[in-house]
Formats: sequence, C-alpha cells, structure tokens
Amino acid sequence: MKVPICQKLANLSKALATISCAAFAHDSFVSQAIAQVEFDDAEFFIEINGTDGDAGVQLKLDGEGWNSLEMTNPIGGILLELDADESGSIGLQGLTEFFFESAEPSFDDQTLAELFALFPEGEYEFEGMTTEGEMIVATAEFTHNIPAIPEPEVIVYDDGGVEITWMEVEDAFDDPNGAPVGDDIEIDMYRVIVDALDEEGEGLVTLDIELPATSDRISIPEEFLALSSEGEFKFEVIATEESGNQTIFEGEFDATEITASATGPSRLVNISSRSVAGTGESTQIAGFVVSPGEDRQVLLRAVGPGLESHGVNGFVADPSITVFDSDGNPIATNDDWVAADIGDTFATVGAFELDANSADAAILLTLAPGLYTAHVGNTSGVDGIVLLEVYEVIN
Repeated sequence: MKVPICQKLANLSKALATISCAAFAHDSFVSQAIAQVEFDDAEFFIEINGTDGDAGVQLKLDGEGWNSLEMTNPIGGILLELDADESGSIGLQGLTEFFFESAEPSFDDQTLAELFALFPEGEYEFEGMTTEGEMIVATAEFTHNIPAIPEPEVIVYDDGGVEITWMEVEDAFDDPNGAPVGDDIEIDMYRVIVDALDEEGEGLVTLDIELPATSDRISIPEEFLALSSEGEFKFEVIATEESGNQTIFEGEFDATEITASATGPSRLVNISSRSVAGTGESTQIAGFVVSPGEDRQVLLRAVGPGLESHGVNGFVADPSITVFDSDGNPIATNDDWVAADIGDTFATVGAFELDANSADAAILLTLAPGLYTAHVGNTSGVDGIVLLEVYEVIN
C-alpha cells in the first residue's frame, strides 16, 4: 500500500505520532524536527519545435539519493507522485538524477494556449524523502516566455569546412494561434546538435555543443564531418531563454554541396532583410553591388507564404520581386516562382526550401558588375512581412 510522504515523516518521530497528514504540511515545527535538504537542481520548462510545430514540457531534477517525490503546481494541485518501495532495490539505493519529457502534440491537436492552461505560470514545488530519512525539497519558477525560432544558415566551404550561423534571437515566439508568449526575452544560451548520417539516413554519431548567448556561429570539426561517408547531416539549433524554455530549428545539409569559397579575399555571399513590405513609399527595397571583375550569378527571393512554416504570421500572401539596374531600368521580375526552373539552386546556396510553386517570388540572374536594387511588390495593398534575400551562387 502506498504511504504518503507526510505519513512517512510522522512515523519518524514519536513526538509527531498524533499529527495528521493534513496538518503536517502546515505545522512549522515538523520541518524543525525532520532534517531537510534541497535538490541540487530543479528545472521545469517548455520546449517548442518550431520546425515541426509542436510543444511539450520537460522536468530535470538532481539531488542526493531519494525514494519518493511529490510535484505540485502553483495552486497546490498534485501533478506527479513517485514512491519506491523502501525495502526494494530502488528504495534502498535511491534516485539522484530524474528527467521526463511529455508528449508533444502538434499545434493542430493542442494549441499553445491549451498547454499554458494545463501548466500555469508560477512556482512548482517538489517534496520527497531521501534514503537517509531526510525531507528533500525544491521549487522551480515556470514561465510562458518563449524565444523565437532561430534562423540558421549552413555554409559549406570549398576547402571542406562547414559553418552553421544564426541571427541573434531577441523576440518572442510568434504563435500561429496568437497565444501570449511574453515580451521580455533574454537568451541564456544556444545549443547546436549535429547528427552524422549513414547511407540509410540513420544516425552514426552526434555532436552536441552548448554556446553562450553572445555566439552566432559554430564551425563543425573536420574529424566529425569525415564520419559520414555520404556527407549527409541533420542538425538542430536551439535557443534557450533564461527561464529554461527553448525553441528548436531542425534542418539538414550535405557537406559535399559547396556554397562558399574559403580562399582569396573574404566576400559577402548572402544578405537578407525581414521587414514590413507595403506599397509606394513603404515598398521594401534592398540594394546590392556586384563587385568589379567577372559576371556573377545571383539568386534573389521575396518570401512571404514560405515564412509560415517558420512560425511567422502576418506575411504578404503573394509578393513579387523586380530587379533594377543603377539607371532605374527594370531588368527582371517574378511573381510566383517555378520549382522546375530554379529549385535546385536553393540547396546550392544554403537557402531554406519553399513549397513547390508557392506564391513566393524568386529569380536567378547573371549580372555584370554594378549597382542593383531589388523591389518587393505587394499587390494586396495590405502591409505584411516579407523576407528579401540576395545570394551569390558559387558553382
């Protein structure tokens, strides 16, 4: 029969034999009579997979050997009870580290607001008993502050090097269903996980690195890259907020597909700008220069609908893109890209994929040295977000 934690405490002292379980939690002299220690670590947090569009909660506990545990939410509701048989092997040996990860239903099956309702903000309390008969306790502050999805880019150099870069995460997660996710985001760290894959696409070995909040890139060691004979890798970039809540971006790359040169003078191979695109004076415009020398092949994209899969709402539903030369003459335009024409180029330059023949715009051009501008068209007349990108295509 399961014995409540409070009853175990009462049985430890004859002086407390007449105290009921209900009264135990409120009588101050109980904690004086029973030795009390604290867990070394207690973390309760939310994890969002921004690529797959799902969320769940996770718990990490660490402390000296214990054999029973009770977890309560900020309003006193019991969420979890663990009780090992004191005469059994686990009860005698005790647990130290404890971790669980909840189910992570998609936002279609469970909205973020519904998850928040199950797990309100506030202090979650943990009480248990150690194998030495001491009470072990902890509290964990739980918030709904969720960081935005990291937006990484993979650069494969012609000397065999691979670098994963990302923009600093400063904003809150843009929930597709509009749940309030906090507006005071402070990144604690970034974590990068890379899996080397075999010819069947199965993981061989994992590289897992934690980086400070000031980091915006990591170079993958050559020794690790050599582990995949096919050059195929999966990766995650995780932004972790000070509360412990974290948001994941998942992607893949082929280390044999070169996207940049590591020799000669450094040069910029990609620029991008995500901002509100309107009409007239509010038209989104980016200027770029093809440096003196040979002609360059350039990929330009105006991404609107393609942002939805990255958790961005309020985008322009059908953007177009027009390229002008330095004299203001239009030289190329596109409204709705065609996958068969330039889809393979996306992977070549390391750009994220778009749904085939979506309403996003993209142009592949060969340009002579000179000054150019790219203008985003917005025929809807409603201001919205567009990601304007310019890539140099290095063959």
